[in-house]
Amino acid sequence: LDLSFVRRVCEEIGAAIGVGVWTSLGDSGYVPRGVWSTLAYFPAVLLVGAITAAAYAGGPRIAALGWAVVGWASVVAMLGDTLRLPAWARDLSPLEHTGRVPLVTPDAAALALLSVLAVVTAAAAGVRFARRDLSTG
Repeated sequence: LDLSFVRRVCEEIGAAIGVGVWTSLGDSGYVPRGVWSTLAYFPAVLLVGAITAAAYAGGPRIAALGWAVVGWASVVAMLGDTLRLPAWARDLSPLEHTGRVPLVTPDAAALALLSVLAVVTAAAAGVRFARRDLSTG
């Protein structure tokens, strides 16, 4: 798994956002803020990917669970306020634990925990893939 590509894409997207804000407001300080704001979501996105991989490793019957995680993270991110979702429901989305970056500083402990959970979940998915008999599903 090559995470350097994903990181580079995040940096480029953040830089593009920063350049857009710089062009609009005339403040070049938004370029590094855009990059760091995008990278703050990196652990949460990795955890969503790891959960999806773990679901897929579990077999065809539960592979769709990975899409449910992606869908729920999207619903919470885009419609959480509009739907007035309770805190416990929002907390089921890994993206929610990053915070409203760049409006608030992300919690370093939460980012570290998301990173550890992503690594552990990805490792568990790898072990499950290695033991899975793909000829029978």
